[in-house]
Amino acid sequence: MLTLKSLEGRKGPRHLRLDEVAARRLAGPGAGLCGLALLGAIAIAGCGAEEDGGDAKTDDTGTSDGGGGGGGGGEETTGDGGGTGDGTKTDAADGGAGVDAGVELPKETFWLLYGRRSRFPTGDENDLVLTDKTNPGALTNSGTYGIGINPLDHKGKALQITKYSFKKAGGLSCAFGCVMSQNFKYVAVADGQPSADGKGYTYKLGLVKPNLEVEVGKFGDLKNVADLHFAGDKLYYSQARNCFDTGKCQYEIRLRMMDGSAEEKLLTVMAPDNDPDVLASVKHTTYTGRFQVSEDGKTLVFLTTTIRSVKVWAWRDGNLYKLDYICEHPLDNETCVGDGSQYHDNDEVGISPDGLTVVLFTIVDRSLRVRRYQIASTTASVFSDIVTVPAGAAYKQSVCFSLADWQHAEIRSRPTFSADGTTVYFVGNSECTSEKEKPWTDILGLEVAKIGKPIGASDILNFTKNPRDNSTSNLWIRDLRLSPDKKYFVFNASPLWSTVADEPASGDRALKDTEAYVMPLQLGAKPVQVTNEVGYHVDRPEAMRPIEAN
Repeated sequence: MLTLKSLEGRKGPRHLRLDEVAARRLAGPGAGLCGLALLGAIAIAGCGAEEDGGDAKTDDTGTSDGGGGGGGGGEETTGDGGGTGDGTKTDAADGGAGVDAGVELPKETFWLLYGRRSRFPTGDENDLVLTDKTNPGALTNSGTYGIGINPLDHKGKALQITKYSFKKAGGLSCAFGCVMSQNFKYVAVADGQPSADGKGYTYKLGLVKPNLEVEVGKFGDLKNVADLHFAGDKLYYSQARNCFDTGKCQYEIRLRMMDGSAEEKLLTVMAPDNDPDVLASVKHTTYTGRFQVSEDGKTLVFLTTTIRSVKVWAWRDGNLYKLDYICEHPLDNETCVGDGSQYHDNDEVGISPDGLTVVLFTIVDRSLRVRRYQIASTTASVFSDIVTVPAGAAYKQSVCFSLADWQHAEIRSRPTFSADGTTVYFVGNSECTSEKEKPWTDILGLEVAKIGKPIGASDILNFTKNPRDNSTSNLWIRDLRLSPDKKYFVFNASPLWSTVADEPASGDRALKDTEAYVMPLQLGAKPVQVTNEVGYHVDRPEAMRPIEAN
């Protein structure tokens, strides 16, 4: 029977490192606090192996793997493979192409920073890896360059942050989580599992030198951190301050200037002290301290949830704005009734580059809905329904029967805006297949000005047009980011190519592995596979400006 499995039991945060360490099928509730999703930074954690750990120990060529690194057991070859995943070569083999011949590629230089996580329990510790975006060796010499290529000299394999940057950092590693600032100046390193009371991690803060070595001790430690974001020299973080019998808490949202230019300050408290969900004798809030930060570092967005509703808040320039109160069955402006909701405080929120427009995707009653808010403006919020199931039907049980070929059942990964703020990009996800088949995913785009009007097939831009089948060409896309100048998509997805040149990925790896990709932000462009390791997943690749550009 066709069902939307990813909407079943959605009780845990959506973009936490828990979701990177556990299988991204999201068929059930989260298993506890295990990490952060960051704007302007990247995170990885070591919460254990995912669901495929230890089951299939063979790579896509049928050779034994055993959880090793590099090519992960695949042959080291000298072929020039590359392409679309259907066995045909394309001009994408050099790692820099990705569009049809005659189409000029966007000019932009950037690096990729990604989480490298073992697929098998016997694999190495998790780490952050830094590679150039161009890596032809991923297909022609995966035994050496499957991990990526050194962005500093293009002569060796990619840099593993723990091994390269932490040599003088007192034995620190990214086993429990690392957060690197976009400007390569600061890093936060989790020094163990979250606290026993579940309030958060302890982070050691470090300074990243121009040679990428990390120096710790200058900034001290942060304890019981629920969420943490760098934005330039700013460090925003949340800490529990008032916890209830329900196990949920209010959180202080704090700002620290890493350059020492100002005293640390308390910005606000979430959920606010005067919120009815906090004032009620039985506390309704289920907020866990998550928030998002705009690229300019001036706007923060919070979703304070209950089991039935969500409030949308924005903080900017010292002012707190209540943008929305979303409830399917309200009794009044303060009371929401019902037996459950689809809302999470880490749901899919996008903030425009200028920090003034917020886009939020939610599932409300019978519809997948996109909302637009303007901060510090008299402009009213507006919304449009993208998918609606028939009257009387439950969304998650019936949506797979209601989808047109241009529609997806839900939105995954944080929405990201174009450079001019006119278009928002996101991942459409439809888990309408069996557990042994890939879900349907695509990179989609929508003009922000169209939110508030009826949305049809011609309004949704589809940049990948993945087939809705279980073939290698159907890239199962997990997370999406844009390059610094917003000319390329950067994402992780199931592999197109095996470690033997010219052979498409197949078998267990084609379903469960993830590799890094870049693709020009152009309709008709082709994805270029940048990494190629059988034994390791790529988690949340992030595009970074080269050090000399910061």
